[in-house]
Amino acid sequence: MQQECVNEKSFFALLAEALGGETEDARARAALSVTRMMNLWRAGTLNMEIFERRYPMFGGIDEVRDLVTGLRGGDRNAWAKFLFAIPENRFEEFKPLSPFAEGIVVKIAYGEYPYGWARFDGDDMTLVAEDSDRAANLVRRAIEALGCKTHDGDSYVLVFGRFEGANAEVFQMGRTTSVTVRMQTAVNSEEEQHETRAAT
Repeated sequence: MQQECVNEKSFFALLAEALGGETEDARARAALSVTRMMNLWRAGTLNMEIFERRYPMFGGIDEVRDLVTGLRGGDRNAWAKFLFAIPENRFEEFKPLSPFAEGIVVKIAYGEYPYGWARFDGDDMTLVAEDSDRAANLVRRAIEALGCKTHDGDSYVLVFGRFEGANAEVFQMGRTTSVTVRMQTAVNSEEEQHETRAAT
């Protein structure tokens, strides 16, 4: 069976239109095109090997279909997973279409203990706190409020509010729930309170 190789740029362009098109009709047409592309993938006539290799976090066709459905429905966990997995140029394109458009989105990937490395992506950390050490400390405290450890091979997306007293929403990649961490001041704060509530 002859396979057509997927054009990654076309896929993301259609997805962006499906999520943020100017009219409902434009969004619906683009969503239909994304669905057709995934149906061809399922039928084996569209080669998504490049996509699967570059974005293994998305999984196979069923996972991608569910992810796209979640994105269109504004599911915050689906958006956190999507924004974590895509590269920075795509992050800048899709974040404004997300439920986190007005927030500060920080993506963190920690190395396995005892190596201790951490990779921070997403929005500029100085938006969280003026000093990078204080910003990293806020991130660490928010993750620990989730009951998780840093530098343990896990990955997270944190969404900070841009106003005084804002919450930090913590998403651990691989989990289906998030936790909202109540901060005394999420941005440029010395004190944090760690009252948490489960968020579906």
